[in-house]
Amino acid sequence: MLSIPLPIQKNWHLYLGYGGLTMQIRALAAQTTVCILAGGVGKRFLPLTADRAKPAVPLAGKYRLIDVPLSNCLNSKLGRLLVMTQTMAHSLNQHINRGWAPLFPPESDNFIEVLSPEWRGGEKKWYEGTADCIQQNRFRISQENPRWVLILAGDHLYKMNYLEDLLVRHVETGAQLTIASVPIPIRDAKHFGVLETDANNRVRNFVEKPQGEVESMPSDPNRILGSMGVYVWDTAPMCSILDRCTAIERVEHDFGLHVIPMAIEEGLRVFAYPFVKANGEPEYWEDVGRIKTYHSAHMKLMSPNPEFDLYDPDWSWHTAPRHSPLAKSPFRATLENGAMISDGCIIDQALIDRSVIGPNCRVRDGVVIRNSVIFDNVHFGEGAYIENAIIDKHNRIPAGAIITPECVSGFELPPDFIPPEDGVIVIPKKTTVWNGWEPTPNSL
Repeated sequence: MLSIPLPIQKNWHLYLGYGGLTMQIRALAAQTTVCILAGGVGKRFLPLTADRAKPAVPLAGKYRLIDVPLSNCLNSKLGRLLVMTQTMAHSLNQHINRGWAPLFPPESDNFIEVLSPEWRGGEKKWYEGTADCIQQNRFRISQENPRWVLILAGDHLYKMNYLEDLLVRHVETGAQLTIASVPIPIRDAKHFGVLETDANNRVRNFVEKPQGEVESMPSDPNRILGSMGVYVWDTAPMCSILDRCTAIERVEHDFGLHVIPMAIEEGLRVFAYPFVKANGEPEYWEDVGRIKTYHSAHMKLMSPNPEFDLYDPDWSWHTAPRHSPLAKSPFRATLENGAMISDGCIIDQALIDRSVIGPNCRVRDGVVIRNSVIFDNVHFGEGAYIENAIIDKHNRIPAGAIITPECVSGFELPPDFIPPEDGVIVIPKKTTVWNGWEPTPNSL
């Protein structure tokens, strides 16, 4: 049974549709501040992160990765959002200001704010790890006086009701820290923070990206519990342990490497929240911070019944609005295997097979695009052939060009081109130009 004192705030229930929630659940929402970590460099995601933050990378044509945690918050009725940016954040900041800020009018107590590193006296520095990011923004967090702090990553794919599932579980268990986790194959343990728990899901040990043997789940010898990078903290113990942890001289201060192990060692009540279905199988969650997983996630979107369902009428996915006309095909284009076409596209007599075509693309006669992800404003000349590719924004692919992991012809690649890995080729933004076309100053 939840026992949460009701806050006294004006209009905090407006604009997020709290009808149907109990007063206790509403109070839980009103006393929670959400921090979304969106400042990572994204080295494993090059060249897509060469001049944009990882959470700003396009997703499924019309969205960006940051829209996933933000939409989850909106659907979870959580509206006190701090987005912490750092690296190459201009297009991300622009996207949030244009697409998300209008949802939080000033007469509401809900808000979305973008926070970048700022000097408040002492040593001037960037965010040095996930924990340091929260620590540097403690002043802004304290202004909201939250009882709970929900910390999210800005670049994962999943659907979760943070309020009615995760936060309620946190309160019911009496946890001081709850770590959302998902069962993953034991062979992949080295890529995740690994939790070892008892029968009540209390975390007894946490190792970030272990290189040796790890303990499997008690219920499944072939899986371990991997951290999703989603944390709920009671504010007071979080602040206390951050003060002690960040006072230690280190190159960086990270939740997985430093803070969580310290919390367990000091006896804090740390619990796992297994993100699983009723039958114990994992819910869909994908870290798309590498080219292979990003491409694979898009291919899964086009299956007949995708686990990550953008078409769920009960869970809306929001993004910055575009004012483009509907896509059209004047000359009988062929779409196969769930191809997704964004607004503003004109597709001539071409074949689009299991591919995502971003907004305002132009595809001429005879073009074949297979198993590919195309970003905004890419034009394809007649007869071009594209397969197993990701093509970034504002490219002009010449007629007859070939782009596959095995062969590129019809245009020159830049000197710093990154060779294909894991069977996917990536053409960086503005690589090809023809017919005198030049990118506009606002081509972000």
